[in-house]
Amino acid sequence: MSQLDLADYNAIIAIFTHRHFGRAAEHLGVSQPSLTSRLKRMEDRFGARFFDRDRRGVEPTAVGLALFDAAQDVIASAQTAERTARDAVEGRGQIVRVGFTQIVAQTVLVGALRAIRLRHPKLRLQVTEASTAQLERGLEARTLDIAFLHPPVQTPGLRQRVVHDCTGLRLRFGPEDGQTGMIGYPNREAPVLMTALADEAGDGDAFASVADTVLGAVVLARAGFGEAIIPGGYDHPLIASAEVLQREPLDLTLQTAVAARATDRRPIIAELFDVAASQAA
Repeated sequence: MSQLDLADYNAIIAIFTHRHFGRAAEHLGVSQPSLTSRLKRMEDRFGARFFDRDRRGVEPTAVGLALFDAAQDVIASAQTAERTARDAVEGRGQIVRVGFTQIVAQTVLVGALRAIRLRHPKLRLQVTEASTAQLERGLEARTLDIAFLHPPVQTPGLRQRVVHDCTGLRLRFGPEDGQTGMIGYPNREAPVLMTALADEAGDGDAFASVADTVLGAVVLARAGFGEAIIPGGYDHPLIASAEVLQREPLDLTLQTAVAARATDRRPIIAELFDVAASQAA
């Protein structure tokens, strides 16, 4: 037995709704004889009547009632599938969940997101700021789709592409009576920065105060709790509005990479990898 097509299901819905072949045919934009012929072919195929006609109009049979309910589900599913495909073509589809670090927000992120928006004007994003370790956990847990973070990536099952390098900077602010030494970062959240700091300080125990973000390190430095190591080019009003007592370049290179699950091969993720690299270049 051949299957019904969408036109068959639409015909069932129209006849059921209008309870009149002429009005149903007008609604569908077809002639009444062609609609009647379509219904007869369907009834012959199933060996059952879907509708009874009398002077009062058209009434569905028990089979017609069951088929009407199923037809509504089929048409709704078809419309959903079509809308999903159209959204995918236009770059909407599912919301793309993007994670980033505070440092990335001041380097490649804005340019990359602007570039992808120009390609897909209707694309929807959900952004989350976190540390590199937190972003890796988000990718692994599938709460993020793509992340701008600092390699090396430690979580298995992720692919990455390095898109940007920046050097390090050592800053010391007032007050003059502030503490000496450097402000540390938690190793589990910022292993790249922590390794560089350990090389500079020689001993992780020397960090009297610890910050889990670059901004936190700047805040502590401004309050006199030590010197902050930050990426070169990092800009914030707390830096611009203060007198910097020491601004020393460091032999430190902090990389930015784009990372996603290796199994996620959606075109929009590949495009984000490409635009991030092009913006950095």
